[in-house]
This record gives sequence, C-alpha cells and structure tokens, in this order.
Amino acid sequence: ICRQLYYVSAIGSSTKALPPYSRLKGEAEEKLKAVQARYPSLSVVSYRPSFIKGPRREFRLAEKIALPILTILAPALSGPLKKYRAIHAETIARGMLERAAHPKQGFWLIESDKIAAR
Repeated sequence: ICRQLYYVSAIGSSTKALPPYSRLKGEAEEKLKAVQARYPSLSVVSYRPSFIKGPRREFRLAEKIALPILTILAPALSGPLKKYRAIHAETIARGMLERAAHPKQGFWLIESDKIAAR
C-alpha cells in the first residue's frame, strides 16, 4: 500500500504557464492533487526546485547557460527571490529523505528555497 508519493516538479510550474515544460509539470501537480484528494490518508509532496546543480546524463542548454549566472547572482537572490537560487541534486534528495521519515497527510508544494529548510 502506497502511503507517500514524492514528485520532482519545477519552479514556476502552473497549468497556465506559457513554456510547455512548466505547463506540463503544473498539469502533473494537478493530477497528483486529485489523487491525494481521492485518498486523504496519502502524503503527496511536489518539490519545485530551481535549476538543479550536479552531473546529468543529458545536455541541457538552458541549464548550461543559467547555472553560472545563478551561481554569481546567488548572494543577491534573497527574500522572495531566494527560491530562484540553483540547488544541488543531493540537497533535493536529502530533503526528500528527511520528509519521507516524517510524512504528513495532504498535498504539499515545496519551493526550492524550502527543500532543505526544516
């Protein structure tokens, strides 16, 4: 029996987003929200990381361009802009494991700046 479901979405995900990637991620979140509503004891968590640091098998041009820029700008990204800081894949994984050890029923959206914060 599944009691917890964890999904890696993306910052800016929305069914109304213009970029297809963000719109698709938003649509997936809506479907997961419906699953959780149907099974109220389920814990469904959607993580919305900003650009992800770390090795990848595939080449992503936008990340190749954005990551160095975001790394330089990171100190200036504070307050509501903090969620746009790049985040390491290992940080996301650790945040997911920590939350899995203490699940809470419901549907949860975790923005990039809150993934590691507990």
